[in-house]
Amino acid sequence: MIDQTYLSDATFQAALANCRRYWLNFGRELRRDDGISMFRSGVVHPQLNGVLRLYGADIDVLITQAQEQLAGVPCIWWVGPDSRPDALDALMRHGGAKHGTIPVYALRLTDLPTGKAKPAGLVIEEVRDDRGLAEWVDCFAPSMGVTPDQVGKTLQMELDRPDAPGSFRRFAARIGGRMVATSALLCAEGIAGIYLCSTAEQHRRKGIATLMTLHAAWTAVEMGFEVVTLQASPMGQPVYERIGFKRIAEYDVVAF
Repeated sequence: MIDQTYLSDATFQAALANCRRYWLNFGRELRRDDGISMFRSGVVHPQLNGVLRLYGADIDVLITQAQEQLAGVPCIWWVGPDSRPDALDALMRHGGAKHGTIPVYALRLTDLPTGKAKPAGLVIEEVRDDRGLAEWVDCFAPSMGVTPDQVGKTLQMELDRPDAPGSFRRFAARIGGRMVATSALLCAEGIAGIYLCSTAEQHRRKGIATLMTLHAAWTAVEMGFEVVTLQASPMGQPVYERIGFKRIAEYDVVAF
């Protein structure tokens, strides 16, 4: 159930803006935010290219332009509360089809659990150099569905993010020296957003995803933020709800 009263309107809008900033900063080949918020990373993966918001007056022109600019790569269109009310209908008119939803969650950090036991041998660290980043991408790629031939492009996409210094932080969990899980924290638009929570398949159902989410949230507390937000996959939703995250909105997902 969506709880639209959990955050103030200003904080709710900041949560949506944080999401847009996270994905726009992957726009190696194209980044645009002028009546339409869209990005093109060039990686052959639908979630790594797309439109995040349609808000300009000439919606039909904007849709046609975006289709041309995204030609050649798989992509998705996000239609949420920050788009025009008629955005979904306009996309349907152009031949789009709805392919599900992406829920948006938030947690006031005063409601954050204070601790959780770690599995034996688990160490959480921050990724701070290019070598660690390459390993980090290798770790999340299978969970995200990035094919082996696209891992190099995905690493370059991460390297080229134009985030302000210190605003985007990456975390990794290791067991026996091997990286087995990831998460990230983007501090932008006045709010903290958690992204890329992934766990290697053989290490799932051990509470590691919960710890990686909490670690990012605890870091947000240390940085002085009051709210964290995230978008959830079907696998991640039970994890976040057990922590206490509230579902505050959702995006319709459209593809052509």
